[in-house]
Formats: sequence, structure tokens, C-alpha cells
Amino acid sequence: MKTTKTILISFIALFAVSSLFAQEAETKKSKSSFLKSNSSSSKVLQNNFTFNKSTAPYNLLSGATSVNNNQIWDDPEYIVPIGFDFDFYGITMDSVYFSWSLGGSVTTVVDANYNADYIIAPFEVDLIDRGDISGVSMSPISYKLEGNAGSRIFKLEWKNVGFYLEADSLGTLNDYINYQLWLYEGTNIIEFRYGMHSITYPDIAYDGASGGIIGLADASLLNAYLLTGPASSPVMVDTFTFINGTPAAGTIYRFTPTSNISINSQINNDVMLKAFPNPFQNKTTIKISNTNINNAELTIVDAFGKTVRVISNIQSNEITIERAELANGIYFFSLTEKGELLGSGKLLIN
Repeated sequence: MKTTKTILISFIALFAVSSLFAQEAETKKSKSSFLKSNSSSSKVLQNNFTFNKSTAPYNLLSGATSVNNNQIWDDPEYIVPIGFDFDFYGITMDSVYFSWSLGGSVTTVVDANYNADYIIAPFEVDLIDRGDISGVSMSPISYKLEGNAGSRIFKLEWKNVGFYLEADSLGTLNDYINYQLWLYEGTNIIEFRYGMHSITYPDIAYDGASGGIIGLADASLLNAYLLTGPASSPVMVDTFTFINGTPAAGTIYRFTPTSNISINSQINNDVMLKAFPNPFQNKTTIKISNTNINNAELTIVDAFGKTVRVISNIQSNEITIERAELANGIYFFSLTEKGELLGSGKLLIN
């Protein structure tokens, strides 16, 4: 069991509004890829995924290969073979890694410092084996490859998993959730499928947030496809956010690539945005380099996706933002011109 609670310092700019995750100070501070970037520089991708929600019966995996092999897990560190080459964010991967997360997500390759490249987050919450108290594993993680070569489906399941913060706060592990990640060979479609759950204490499970982190992202969160809004009808956005609630049993979230073109080839390597100072107390200035601004618009949203300010008719490559009525916390900005997204970033007011 973890004994020390701390905010993930390396990414405090994303979680100042609530100490989203509790963890060992040294271990999780280094391991959370969602929490590692304080930079406001931004390179922008086009929209490379579409999203839709559907429903279908949830079936537990049978005849699957165990990942944890009956070992009790907390902040698991596993490598799981996909069984075929899968294209994601312009790279080809043949395995997924647990080596950086709080248990609810997987990533592409990680390095010795637990820095991930790209993240697949079906349900990023601080999860734990429900057998952590009894000493006997109750939350198997397993995978299975189904179908014929060329159109196979890799299925990874988290079964009967519990919530660390319930164990830490109440000394119980009664709440649970079941869900799966599906990767489709050939089409590179990604699906998150959700089974039965029981969450009596959502404020504890989600540490005061509205829900978990669900979606796709690069490690810096500069190029994200994350879900926001009610779990029953979420929408995809390109900024950090939580979903509202827990997906009902039978829910399917599908992310479909818009093309098989390498995402990296679509990065705007010229336009850069940087805010300084950041964090700030009274005002900050966003500097835009490598382009000439003629008639741009800056939109600022809070950590829960609510638009709090819009600045229009921007003619300068420097934008000064006064704090005014904005409360302490995390904010995200995006700059558009003639309908094109030039860049985005994050701000912290303290």
C-alpha cells in the first residue's frame, strides 16, 4: 500500500484545482506521463481521429492470457504483445506498456525515466487490485487475440478492478469496474468497451474530479483527443479534461483514424506559442513566433472545459492576458485564425 500522498509535482499545472491522484511521492511523481510537461510551447496536429459512441453487450474475455499472473498489482508495470503491427500517432507498434500509468491506461514505448511517447487511456484513474487488502489477487488483467490475419482484434481487459483512494481513505475495496481496450488490425480503430461497475463513492474514486481521463494523447498533451461531457454522450476535445461520470455497462467509445497518413507529417513545425510568466498572478503574455497574425481569436477554457474568455480581432504576435475575474487554477487556451487552429497551451494562475 502507498503511504505518502502528494500532488504530482511535475505536472502541477494540470491538477492544481484538485489533487487528482494520490501516490508515493517519488514513484508516481516520475511515472505519470499525463503529468510531466510545464511547457506552453505548442505544435498542432490536424484532426486525425473521429469519435462515436455506441452500445453492445459486454462480454468478459474467456480463454485469455493473464498479464499479472495472479500477482497483486498497484501501478502495474507490464509489456503486452499486440500480435500484429498497429499504427498509432504515425508510429507502428507491436506492444503496449503499462510502465508509466496509475493502472488505467497503456502507452507506446517508454524510456528509463518512465517517459511515454503516446497514451491510450480507456479509464485513467488510480486503480488497484481489489485483493490488495486480502493478499490474494482479485483483479486479473488479461489479453486475447481474435480473428483472422489481416483483420484481427487485440483485446485487453481490466476485470473487477478497484480504486486506490477508496483503500487509502476508507480501508475498503468494495467499488469496482470492468472494461476493455480493443485494437483493430488494418483499420487501426481503437475502442474502449465498458462492463458492469459499482462506484458508491465517486468523489473518493475520482478524488473530487467529475470522472476519469478517457481518450488518446501524446505525452505532453499538446495533441490530445480526450472525452468531455456526460459519460452517456461525451464529445471529443483537444485539451485536457475529465469525463463526467462513469460509462454505463455496454458503452462503446470508438476512435477512428481519418487516414493512414503519418500524423507526424501533419505537425505544424513553424507556429509556436509560449506564455510567460506561467504560472502567473496578475497577467501573462502569449508570444507567437514564425507567423504573422492578422485577425486571430484566442479562447480560454477552465480545467472542466467551460469557456471563460474569448479575445477576438487579434492583430499582434503578442497577446497580454489580464487575470481580472479568473480564479486560481488551470486554464487552457487555443488560437485560431480563419478557422484554422494555430496552436494551444495551458496556463496556471496562482
